[in-house]
Amino acid sequence: MAITELVSVEEYLHSTFEHDAEYLEGRIVARSAPEKPHSKTQGYVCRTLHQVAHPLGYEVWVEQRIHTQPAPARYRVPDLCVTQGEPPEDIFTEPPFLCLEILSPAGTAVEVWAKIREYLAFGVAYVWIVDPNTGKGEIHSPDGTERVENGRFRAGEIEVHLGGDLIGFLPTVDPGIWRIPQAIPMLALQAACLGKGHSDHTGTPEARGSGVRPHNSRLAEGTGAQSRSRHQSCV
Repeated sequence: MAITELVSVEEYLHSTFEHDAEYLEGRIVARSAPEKPHSKTQGYVCRTLHQVAHPLGYEVWVEQRIHTQPAPARYRVPDLCVTQGEPPEDIFTEPPFLCLEILSPAGTAVEVWAKIREYLAFGVAYVWIVDPNTGKGEIHSPDGTERVENGRFRAGEIEVHLGGDLIGFLPTVDPGIWRIPQAIPMLALQAACLGKGHSDHTGTPEARGSGVRPHNSRLAEGTGAQSRSRHQSCV
């Protein structure tokens, strides 16, 4: 991820981006443009979650802005999130039931762990971290971390299986570039992050990415709190 100079919340909320960015305490943070495995996984999980969770009263959202912290202001954009029913606002101010992040080569373990901690602190019940190449990953909740090796992800009464057609479609890629290495357990990673004084900012030297790319190469004025709809459908 990459950052820009400090900007106001109002400037962020009234701007559009080629690939929606996050806002962390005055800094606009670019999210990596998705590559094919990421996009395929995102679409597959979205459709599967809708089939499983919607009949149970849940709604599934793609790249929905979430106001995770009022002061100093923080806005995150998970790859997918699931809510119990439909929130009334365009930018969610209450924690979703589930947030899902799909790993990418441009991300770092520190960035992933920062998002996990922030979602859980906000009150999100479950956080899924998914390796798009293998269908494996992790389930995080206030009760701890569960490693997923069989592609079966659960969140309360919701359970989906990431495998079959999804994994068969994806190209063969060294899984080490996609996920948090198994050799770094989550508790050790947390200790390392805290011990080195990492805040949840990605405005550190290890911040990575291709840069923030607002629409027309500048911050473009929008209309309303969000200048493009976040209510993207996967069905």
